[in-house]
Amino acid sequence: MALIFLLAAAVATMPAVPATDKASRAAVTAYIERCADEWAHTVVRFEPEVIQRCIADDYRGFSSGGKLVTKPLMLEPYTPEGKAAGLYYARPRFISPTLAITQGEEWWEPKDGSGKKHLIWTDIWTFRAGKWQIVASQDSVVPFDQPLMNTPPARDKPPR
Repeated sequence: MALIFLLAAAVATMPAVPATDKASRAAVTAYIERCADEWAHTVVRFEPEVIQRCIADDYRGFSSGGKLVTKPLMLEPYTPEGKAAGLYYARPRFISPTLAITQGEEWWEPKDGSGKKHLIWTDIWTFRAGKWQIVASQDSVVPFDQPLMNTPPARDKPPR
């Protein structure tokens, strides 16, 4: 019952409109940031509802290990490798009312004790069939001591 309530709440907060003005861009940005945070935590727990909601059926991405990933592969049950994870930031840039490129940064700590992993990534979001979803992405592992990490870029100012 709790799962049904959570799914209903998640769908209810999904903006079903293109990002055409300041208010709709803010709503879509909040949704993208929420999906990014939830997706970052799937390394700690298997959450197929996050993948169902945030990832498009025709999604293609490249993992930090260079492997092609699809939505069906992501929905296969797995044992999570992480014991902790977190999102530093996710910043969308709206290319059009129906297309956003989002860059972000996250970390996760494997259960095997090999030390924290640090990822930077880019997601391509589209608004189709009344919902915002990721259609493509790529992840890269970077060292924790790399300068300028953990600092979100300045938000883009809207064109005048």
